[in-house]
Amino acid sequence: MADDPQSAEFHWADEDALATAGWTADWASGQPVDPRLRCVLADPVGDVTAVATAVVGGRPIAVTGGWHSAVRRWDLATGEQIGDPLTGHTAAVRAVATTVIDGRPIAVTGSADGTVRRWDLATGEQIGEPLTGHRAEPYALSMSVTTAVVDGTPVAVVAYGTDNSRLRAWDLATGRQLWEPQSGPHTVWGLATAVAAGRPIAVGANDDDAISVRDLATGQVIDEFWAANRAEDVRAVATAGVDGWPIAVTGSADGVVRRWDLILAEQIGEPAEGHTEGVRAMATAVVDGRPVAVTGGLDGTVRVWDLATGRPVGEPIEGHLDGVAGVATAVVDGSPVAVTVTGGERRAVGVWSLTAD
Repeated sequence: MADDPQSAEFHWADEDALATAGWTADWASGQPVDPRLRCVLADPVGDVTAVATAVVGGRPIAVTGGWHSAVRRWDLATGEQIGDPLTGHTAAVRAVATTVIDGRPIAVTGSADGTVRRWDLATGEQIGEPLTGHRAEPYALSMSVTTAVVDGTPVAVVAYGTDNSRLRAWDLATGRQLWEPQSGPHTVWGLATAVAAGRPIAVGANDDDAISVRDLATGQVIDEFWAANRAEDVRAVATAGVDGWPIAVTGSADGVVRRWDLILAEQIGEPAEGHTEGVRAMATAVVDGRPVAVTGGLDGTVRVWDLATGRPVGEPIEGHLDGVAGVATAVVDGSPVAVTVTGGERRAVGVWSLTAD
């Protein structure tokens, strides 16, 4: 990690930077560093567990959460940390999401301390009181937070608990709970939101290879579907629009990526294979005018998939020293990028170009 634990340094993608932030070139084979690596964000503690992106004052930023409770903001154009860490959580920050309230960009963070907190990303100040009731469980499998708009109101949906099967939804402007807490039979590994048939929904990536769909206005499950073979847990999920049609894309513990029609509740086309280990992170973006999924696997690679055809786009992004635990996307200087979190003992954040140039 960074030599000086008191300051966050930014390095361009040279050998020293890669070693500092948890990446190395493939010196054994003599291959150069992947030229798509724009920069690394050298967290001074090196404990990043979650990442999201936003636009603040016209500039794209990343928001990270870590094991040591700090929330940090990063300028994606320069790689520099913005201001001081956002403090308030007293345990690991397991999930980060972003949205906009009254025109101001905010971050929503979920922690093992049992709270969900709202942060003004321009000022770094906490908004209102923490949202509580999530039951502090430091050894929970995970925690998921996602955001949406319901009847014009920005909301957050949180999956939490020892088995991550409990869900709550919050009005982010007022801090009011949207509906009574819900419990389900599945471990919820990931959450995403979309609008299908005119109503906002939450899509859950569950164990038992299940994909659940909830009505965000009521919290009730309105659909549930599975892959044909029901072979592996679904570990990651994201949503997108393809030709104006809402779809979900999921990644499983067997490394398979699938696309789902959120109106007809059925799989689209054949599964996409390429990862040699489980897919744990996923985001969507638009690259060269086409919607894509960006997936991070325990095999240490990031892959890009055309959501219209299910085919891979370009070569895998390699260079992570461990599995990829988080992925977010943004646009920097007019070009799409992926922001990835390396898992394992050597956690780090890299910013990668998603275009050939």
